Amino acid sequence: MVTTLPLRDEHGAITAGMMVGRDITAEISSVKGGHLPVNPLEILLVEDDEMSAQLMKTMLSRTNLPHQLHIAKDGETALTFLHRQNEYQDAPLPRLIMLDLNLPDMSGYDILTSIKNDPNLDAIPILVLTGSKDIMNIAQAYKFNANAYMAKPFTKVQLDKAINAALDPFLFVVVR
Repeated sequence: MVTTLPLRDEHGAITAGMMVGRDITAEISSVKGGHLPVNPLEILLVEDDEMSAQLMKTMLSRTNLPHQLHIAKDGETALTFLHRQNEYQDAPLPRLIMLDLNLPDMSGYDILTSIKNDPNLDAIPILVLTGSKDIMNIAQAYKFNANAYMAKPFTKVQLDKAINAALDPFLFVVVR
C-alpha cells in the first residue's frame, strides 16, 4: 500500500508529498498530466563542516525530492534565519531542519530546545545528523524532541529514509 502525505504551505498549496514506496516525481506526473504546481521543500541544514555541507547538498540533489537548501554554519546563524532577523528577514520558513549536533558556538541540543520551545517553530521537523551511533546520544536527541536521528556517514537510501521519518509525525526511526 502506498500512502501520500501532502505537505501544504500557509496558503494551502502543496509544497511536497511524502510517498512511501514510490518515486515523488512519478507520483506528481500522474496527477493532472504532471501539471500540479509543486513548490520545493525548504530545508535548513545546520552544519559547520564545509565538506559535510557539500556532501549533503550533493546527496539531496540526487534525490527526487524538489527542495531548496539553505545552509547555516553555526547555531546563532540558524536561529537568526529561523526568526527571520537581520539579513534573513525575507527568508522562507523551512519545512525541515537537518541539524548537526556538534557546532562551534552552541550545542545542537540547545538549538533543539530553542526551536521546540518556540510556538512559531516547534512544528518544524528536525532530523539530527551526527557522527555518534551511541544509544545514549540517540536517546538524548529524542529527549530534546528530535523527529529523526541519523549517524554519519550514511547512504542516499538512509538519507531518504531519515527524511521520510522526520516528515512523518507518526514514525519513530533511527537510521544507522
